[in-house]
Amino acid sequence: MAEPTPDLRQWRYFVTVADERHFGRAAERLSMTQPPLSQAIRALEDALGVALFVRTKRSVALTAVGAALLPDVRRLLASADALPPLARRLARGEAGSLSLAFVSTADYGLQPHLRIARVRRALSAGAAAARGGDERRADR
Repeated sequence: MAEPTPDLRQWRYFVTVADERHFGRAAERLSMTQPPLSQAIRALEDALGVALFVRTKRSVALTAVGAALLPDVRRLLASADALPPLARRLARGEAGSLSLAFVSTADYGLQPHLRIARVRRALSAGAAAARGGDERRADR
């Protein structure tokens, strides 16, 4: 039976233990006790099928696999942490994209009222406008 996929909590524990190089200090930093942290790291290692740490009585060191994974795990956690603020910006209309298209006959009457510069400021990803004679472009 396959082990469950590691979750973000386990990956956060992994990074904290790697940074502290000590389960006790890592547990303190995570506001938890050491036994559940050790169990979570062991479950992570079991799920991956590899050892991430070499444990001694006084310290912990990353294995070659653990050291190789650490930069990617840091990026994973940074990306995960960026999602809630992005969702809020999207909901407020401060992020995302807006594409506007109009036929050339609408150029004189519609374009001045669109205030594309204002739309660009409101959307961090920017806005795009296209002008052309093909009315099908406006339907996209």
